[in-house]
Amino acid sequence: SLNGKGSIEIKNGSFTGVDVRYQINRASSLLGKENANIQETKPPQTQFNQLTAKFNIKNGVLDKNHLHQ
Repeated sequence: SLNGKGSIEIKNGSFTGVDVRYQINRASSLLGKENANIQETKPPQTQFNQLTAKFNIKNGVLDKNHLHQ
């Protein structure tokens, strides 16, 4: 069976297809809180400086409990 631990670190990347900052601002506006009038990026994307993840593999199944941005 496949068992072990690992980690990944990605620097200066982005997720394409969703602008997280815009979506949080939009949800806040829908809840009646202040709106900073942030425009969604085109195409939608979320940039990050660093993304790290730690994971365990037990019997060939990957468990990813620790994801940090």
